[in-house]
Amino acid sequence: MIMNKKIFIFLLLIISVSFAFLAAAVVSEINPQQSSSLNSGNGACEYYQNQFSAGEKETVTINGETVNIEYLGDKNWKVNDYEGKLQNHDFFTYNQNSKLKGIRFDFSYMADHQPGGNFGLTEQDYYPWDCQGYSKSTGMISEVKIKEGWNLVPSSISLRDCYYALNGELCKDDVLVSYIYIPPLNGYFTEEELEKEYESNPSLRNYFSEENEFILMKSSKWIYVKPGAGNKKVIGRFGAYIPYRNRYLDNAAFRLSGGWNFLIVDAFMVYDDNWQENPLSMDDIAGSCDVENVYLWDFFSQQWASIDGEFDDDMVGYGIVVKVTSDCTLGYSGGITPPPQLPN
Repeated sequence: MIMNKKIFIFLLLIISVSFAFLAAAVVSEINPQQSSSLNSGNGACEYYQNQFSAGEKETVTINGETVNIEYLGDKNWKVNDYEGKLQNHDFFTYNQNSKLKGIRFDFSYMADHQPGGNFGLTEQDYYPWDCQGYSKSTGMISEVKIKEGWNLVPSSISLRDCYYALNGELCKDDVLVSYIYIPPLNGYFTEEELEKEYESNPSLRNYFSEENEFILMKSSKWIYVKPGAGNKKVIGRFGAYIPYRNRYLDNAAFRLSGGWNFLIVDAFMVYDDNWQENPLSMDDIAGSCDVENVYLWDFFSQQWASIDGEFDDDMVGYGIVVKVTSDCTLGYSGGITPPPQLPN
């Protein structure tokens, strides 16, 4: 079965189960620090980056464990007992040292035309537990708390295999099932059902079309977290470098379908483009929509909670449902008023 490439990529993201996230009222800027001794959980957002020439060696430590690095040339590396070309997870997949496995820093490389080899380990790109806040390169990174039972979360959340997960981190096996609501079909689908029915269902193909790409990335889905896996959390990123409040609300990209729509409380609903808290309400962004109801899923009490006023920073990243009378577009409500009337 061959899917549209963008749809397939989106499905891979949701099947894997950058949360938008529980954020603080004052969002701090991330300032990564170059270091040859990287440690998780120390509150410092660290990275290591070095351009190697063939035959060059260097030693760094990760959580106190030694990593011997040597560039062999022609994109081949020797890293401790691993030798060969490196993909993102190769070294930590095959290395049996649990401390090295746990940190899972990421490898990165320079473009092919650059001489030598570029070796990088970075918490910010792949292991952001110490890197919460925002930066111009990554956008906002923060945490979302999870409870056993139903959780309404961003559709793009990504969970690690439990083999790699740390204590307190939600992982793939913690989720028993997930459902995505498709507004035009007024029903729930599992990811498996979406894959199976995509080619034969025109409504699904239309919903996952390029014109809906923006709303899909701002959508939410259900996950059911198994007993014993509650009180965990996930760290992730917004993806946007700034909240893009004006851009999102001025370009008519936030299209809703008549009936129920599953969204997330996005950063732009609470923060302006300077990351200052300036919350909006659904009335502020209703645009052409006749909004009937807005509810937040309270994962702790496992109940719906009506949202009647402004969104706040504690809501950012969590799933909401919005019911509108007919197809419409979110945007600034009111806009520019007509010119004043002439005097009598």
